[in-house]
Amino acid sequence: MTQLAWLRNDLRTTDHPAFQLALARSTPDSPVAAVHIATPAQWQQHNESPAKLGLRAALLQDLQQQLNAHGVKLYLLETDDFSGCPELLTQLCGELNCRNIHWLTESPLDENLRDIHTRTQLQSQDIQCHIQPVDQLVSTVVLNQQDQPYKVFTPFTNAGYRYCSNRI
Repeated sequence: MTQLAWLRNDLRTTDHPAFQLALARSTPDSPVAAVHIATPAQWQQHNESPAKLGLRAALLQDLQQQLNAHGVKLYLLETDDFSGCPELLTQLCGELNCRNIHWLTESPLDENLRDIHTRTQLQSQDIQCHIQPVDQLVSTVVLNQQDQPYKVFTPFTNAGYRYCSNRI
């Protein structure tokens, strides 16, 4: 049974926690495959610039080369928006006889809702979802004294440092 790594915004392989877990759990009978799902209408809704789209395309080409070096097949799928991801992944898991899928958390609202729907759909098909936290210094919302997001970097950075130092 295949271990599937769902690579989304973070297209690294070397230090990607979900991809590395899939590799670690792989065996000759349970190889690793990777998938990236393009969602052009969602990207347009999120006002992603042509420069960002071009960067993503270049990163996907580089990713293909990295995965080839690991002997990992990359499946490139497309659906208009995030609502199509659960069904595409369910179909791919069925085709690959996959019972384990790995991905990193993403905190924006639309991405979080996509992941909730995807996990629900996959688990209903007895597919285990292994969701790894993103390797962030601060994985919580850091708000200013008015309970609003920061708009200036230096005060945000200082608040982040204070948050971290209070946790040590």
